[in-house]
Amino acid sequence: MTHPSLKQSATDASYERLEFLGDAVLGLVIAEYLFKRYPYFDSGRLSRAKSHFVSEESLAQVARELQLGSLILMGKGEEKGGGREKPSVLSDAFEAVVGAIYLIGGLGKARKFIMKAFKPLLKSMTGIFLKDYKSLLQEYVQSQNKPLPQYVLVKANGLPHDRVFTVQVKIEGEVYGEGMGKTKKEAGMIAAKKALEKLGILNDTNENYE
Repeated sequence: MTHPSLKQSATDASYERLEFLGDAVLGLVIAEYLFKRYPYFDSGRLSRAKSHFVSEESLAQVARELQLGSLILMGKGEEKGGGREKPSVLSDAFEAVVGAIYLIGGLGKARKFIMKAFKPLLKSMTGIFLKDYKSLLQEYVQSQNKPLPQYVLVKANGLPHDRVFTVQVKIEGEVYGEGMGKTKKEAGMIAAKKALEKLGILNDTNENYE
């Protein structure tokens, strides 16, 4: 794990070449995961999701979890300047590790390492990209050639200034989820989330992805 700052001559090797290879392997694995996991995402949403997961910030976060910063050999100047905590250094180091694993064990080993390292970030997909559960549910049913979900207000309890609404979401007349909230919109969003859970859309499948 030699940082370019430690190179003494043109023949000294750093992890830059491995970083180049690892970047390509990482992009492929994450793109493949998203493509298979979210078949109802269009190319635009897939691209945005991939960009998030392979961003410098995300890779640095993963590298910190793996404590890669402590393993990097670097020049004194770079180290004094906080190099071990720089997102750019950490993200490059992680890509180099991916490249090395790919060369030693092939794509299968690299994929397994990436998916394990990225598991917490991939779980955050729900919080980042799936906040609009109603839109996601609509996209999904359309991909299945089914009619659009119908949201039905079941009841509204409480005083006018403190109402609690209950909404059900139906697909082809069948109730798939029910939600309660301070507004009809909130109740509908919760109902959509429960429908997605019932359909298995929000279930975590990372453990079986190799």
